[in-house]
Amino acid sequence: MSTACWNSAASAGGVTAAWFLFPLLYPILISFFDDSIADIIEKEDYPHLAPAVPPFWPTVLHDIAFSLKAVALNVLCLSLWMIPPVYILVYYGMNGYLLGTQFFRMIAGRRASVAEAAALQKKAHHAILLIGVSISFFSTVPLLNLAAPLIGIAAMLHLFQSLRGAPRQEILPPA
Repeated sequence: MSTACWNSAASAGGVTAAWFLFPLLYPILISFFDDSIADIIEKEDYPHLAPAVPPFWPTVLHDIAFSLKAVALNVLCLSLWMIPPVYILVYYGMNGYLLGTQFFRMIAGRRASVAEAAALQKKAHHAILLIGVSISFFSTVPLLNLAAPLIGIAAMLHLFQSLRGAPRQEILPPA
């Protein structure tokens, strides 16, 4: 086999790996902006809330650890690539769980203790998984993948606030 064929195969493999592993890096990338995005949403939909003061470095370090764990789990799942229906279910299910949990922890960490966040997470684990699978799916669709982290933050923020019983601001049409 010629060098050009090997180079093409390696390039295609690298692009494919990047395509599927990029969503797992969202938490690291979005951790620099999640508070700003959440503040904007809270100011609009929950104006009665006091400004959140989340920790920065513990969150970033946790996001890096999460991404390393997620990449390792996805590399282990590559053996299922030969069975496409199983791989697709495992890919979206596992990454949905991982991303849903991580996004919920990012949002909950802004306003709740670790114990309260864990209790709320346990209470809404199905909704968190569904939002996580949505984030995971959206992140593999071109152009929609650019908005996936924003959609994830907004969905988790509204879920978190509804679990805490926060009243939402009603926006009524002009009379």
